[in-house]
Amino acid sequence: PYSWGRTDLGQTSPWRVESEGRSKEIPVEEAAVLGGRDDPRVEAAAIHGRVVRVDHFGNVITNIGRDLVDAWRMGADIVAGLGVHAVAGLVETYASGRPGTPCLLFDSNDHLELAVPLGSAAVMLGVRPGDAVTVSRRTERPC
Repeated sequence: PYSWGRTDLGQTSPWRVESEGRSKEIPVEEAAVLGGRDDPRVEAAAIHGRVVRVDHFGNVITNIGRDLVDAWRMGADIVAGLGVHAVAGLVETYASGRPGTPCLLFDSNDHLELAVPLGSAAVMLGVRPGDAVTVSRRTERPC
């Protein structure tokens, strides 16, 4: 669903990403992580992606889009695995997450994001750009 291309031939020029009729420039340092070879890989049991960037709040943004997750998960709850950490709990907004507890949401660009309301997901989870992220269906539901 994504198409990639340079906006001009300059060394420091951003890439332009287009998805579903929307267009956004991506800084070169993010484009190195986001390039076509690192597009999310979908399997029956999981979606494999990468951390694209960490914002100044410590939110962790992935290259896994909402459209991909929604089509793949078939209504099931999801969990994101990063190294030894597993984050469950898909919320609509930062405010609907529990303060100090990692949660999942889709950012304004419809990318899966890991956040810690009133905290830093990057610090809490020890995550940085380029790290692998695996999304799977949650098999157990809380009581």
